[in-house]
Amino acid sequence: MDPVRALIDGVLAPVLVAAVVVLAIRRPWRSGRADTRGWGVGIALAAAYGIGFALVLGWPALPPVDVTHATPWLAIVAAAIAALPARAAALRRAAVGILGLLTGALLVSPLLDHGLGGASAALHVFLVGATFVLVDGGLERALTGLEPRAGALAVTTLTGGGAVAVLLSDVASLAQVTGGLAAGLGALFALGLWRPAAADVTRATPVVAAVLASTLWSAVLYANGRYEVVALLAASPLVLWRVGPAVARTRRAIVALAIPTLVILLPIGAAAGLAARAYFAEPAAETAPLAVPDSDSPAADGYDPNYGY
Repeated sequence: MDPVRALIDGVLAPVLVAAVVVLAIRRPWRSGRADTRGWGVGIALAAAYGIGFALVLGWPALPPVDVTHATPWLAIVAAAIAALPARAAALRRAAVGILGLLTGALLVSPLLDHGLGGASAALHVFLVGATFVLVDGGLERALTGLEPRAGALAVTTLTGGGAVAVLLSDVASLAQVTGGLAAGLGALFALGLWRPAAADVTRATPVVAAVLASTLWSAVLYANGRYEVVALLAASPLVLWRVGPAVARTRRAIVALAIPTLVILLPIGAAAGLAARAYFAEPAAETAPLAVPDSDSPAADGYDPNYGY
């Protein structure tokens, strides 16, 4: 892999697309405008992920020829859900649940032709959907009380942790495109250093949930991903949610910015550690058979079975 090409496709292009789209839609230099166009962030992140996917793997056909190629389309649908107005909260939650189950069905259905039982398939569809809902709902609640830049940095960290976990599952291409989403989130964080409202990703959580749920479970079902790694990453927004109120009360800007990321790093680090241990684990060494001395060979202590000591 050409490192320069990988940098352009997986990082620089998503950064540029996310920044251009969010600036074009939200126009944060206009007072109050960015606050009323939060729906644009979901579109920006879906576009950032899509351009990274297209450059690395090619834009997928519809219907996708491979289940792992469905993620860009799921991100587009998730961006549409993210654009729903706040007054349609019930519709949004229902749409997230339906899309989560649809994601699970898309990922699991090919395995039915390879011996996966119906009960196991249903369980995995539920687990994928639950991951989707947990990431979306957990992030939405956690980000509501956080300063926008702190929230964007924490979500960037979570998505980057997901990319690392996928990489350690031997799916480098999916890890690269997931890293593209993290790069797009990082671009929004950087814009937030100029205009804090531009970094508000609260309404874009369905896009993050769609990419993480689809990619992490693709690694579990079709590569060497681990269930406990997915569980830790999916639960990490809940950890952030629990500390959010305490962070919101602090008056030190640097503390309010750093603590959410440090807190969410705990489950992310644990997940990365488990994935790394599984990736680098050496197979158990086989026990060598006991050597039986040859009758024509002298023993180590000098005794020769034919001639004695």
